[in-house]
Amino acid sequence: MSAQQQSLGEWVERVNHDIFYQQKEEVFNKAVNEDIDSGLVVRYSTKGRQILCQSLTLAAIRLNHSVYNYEQFKGGLVHIRNTGYMVLHSVSEVAKWDDSEKRGGVVAHMTEFTTKDNTTGKETRKTSLVVSAVKWIDGRRKITELTEVENE
Repeated sequence: MSAQQQSLGEWVERVNHDIFYQQKEEVFNKAVNEDIDSGLVVRYSTKGRQILCQSLTLAAIRLNHSVYNYEQFKGGLVHIRNTGYMVLHSVSEVAKWDDSEKRGGVVAHMTEFTTKDNTTGKETRKTSLVVSAVKWIDGRRKITELTEVENE
C-alpha cells in the first residue's frame, strides 16, 4: 500500500518513526524533505529538557519558548541523530479527526521511548503525547503542525 493510501494515523506513525527512531540517513532525509511542510512551526513542551518538536504552519519553530525556522528544526534533528539515538517502545493512536474531503486531519499518538546520549551513555525513558496536523499539499500529505508534550 502506498504511503498516501495508508490511514492518517498509520502515515503519521511512519513519518515519526522515519524521522526519530530509525538510523538510515536516506530514510530520515526523505521523510524530513518530503513529509514535513517547510512552513512547519514546532512547539515543544517538556518537564525537563531539550529538543524534539511541536509545530504549526507559520515558518517558525518553538522549543522551550525559543523560536526556530524550518532549517533550524532540521538542524536540531540532525544534532539529535549525531549525538545519540532513540528507541521506540510503544506507540498508540489516542484520538483522530480525519478530513477525508481535504485528505488531511489531526492525529494524536502516545509514545514511550528511550533516548541515549552517545557521549555519556545516559539512557532516559520518556513518555510523549504527539499531536500532528496533516494537510494535502502539492499532491501529497505533509505534516504542517506538530505539538509534543514530553514527560521523563
